[in-house]
Amino acid sequence: MDTTGKQPYMFEIEERYGAAFKETNLALVPSMSYMYAVSEIAAQMCLETPGIDTLDLYGYGGDYDARYASS
Repeated sequence: MDTTGKQPYMFEIEERYGAAFKETNLALVPSMSYMYAVSEIAAQMCLETPGIDTLDLYGYGGDYDARYASS
């Protein structure tokens, strides 16, 4: 499992291990850190929709103040 989400690394891992993981019915899960996971899931869902061939994702990396979080 990788938590970096760096695109060159993700492409390298897919190229190097993707087929072997698929053959053994294992999941190859790059960029599984929370900051990437939500975007990754959304991208997979959108790109599996017929007719969608492009997806732009934006992330906000600003400060987080826990005082304003809902519980």
